[in-house]
Amino acid sequence: MWNGRKYEYKKFSKLESKRNLSREEHIEFISKVISNYKLDYIEDPFEENDFEGFRELNKGLGIIAGDDIISTRIDRLKENEKKISAVIIKPDQIGSLVKTKELIDYCFKNKIMPILSHRTGASNDSIISHLAVGWELPMIKLGLIGGERINRLNELIKIKENLQSNLIG
Repeated sequence: MWNGRKYEYKKFSKLESKRNLSREEHIEFISKVISNYKLDYIEDPFEENDFEGFRELNKGLGIIAGDDIISTRIDRLKENEKKISAVIIKPDQIGSLVKTKELIDYCFKNKIMPILSHRTGASNDSIISHLAVGWELPMIKLGLIGGERINRLNELIKIKENLQSNLIG
């Protein structure tokens, strides 16, 4: 939506085919959408360097998650931790499970919700499901239903069933 100067909406509404919004207008619009539709979670509502937009929106409106703004980089998270309430963490983006765990630990320590995710077009590997459970993460993002995503969801179901049977037996 960011065109380099403003947030550009194509087909804004039934009555308005296009609308350009300043950061302030965009914040107001996103705030109304959150309120009107009672959303508890919103991800990347701003251009990846619009840290102030994130900070303004992150005032008690639910979970405002940063993905592109952080890009699984601890230095960007440290610089902007007060501007988001959650962060998308992609182990295959950071390239190391040790670095991924360091980022997750930093999130927990600083009251930022870590949300484990995968990159678009990732493999069918379901290890992300095991990592989310093993690291006791409050949320995992699997995306819209489709091949590899169903694999990860099914793996979470298997893990749950296995944990329940171990508790009972």
